[in-house]
Amino acid sequence: MNNKTFQKSLKPSAVEEAVDYYFFRRLAHVLVPQLIRLGLSPNQVTFISLLWGICGAFAAYQHYFLVSALLVIVAIIFDCCDGQVARLTGQTSPIG
Repeated sequence: MNNKTFQKSLKPSAVEEAVDYYFFRRLAHVLVPQLIRLGLSPNQVTFISLLWGICGAFAAYQHYFLVSALLVIVAIIFDCCDGQVARLTGQTSPIG
């Protein structure tokens, strides 16, 4: 996707944090076309994010802290994907 599509998929700049904008959202934007092509809804992407987060929490519980950190980063990236998928496919709502 081009830069114009990337800009369209973002939250308004007033609510976007720098780390999200420059790191997580850019990584998420690489995944978004594949998620849309697979026909996943924003809610399904949110569920995938939740699963990655739970795996990260379990890894931390088992004292695998590096693995936990990586899994949580993946969860954050998928969390950024759900909003981008919603905005690009016109599935937004007033509450998110």
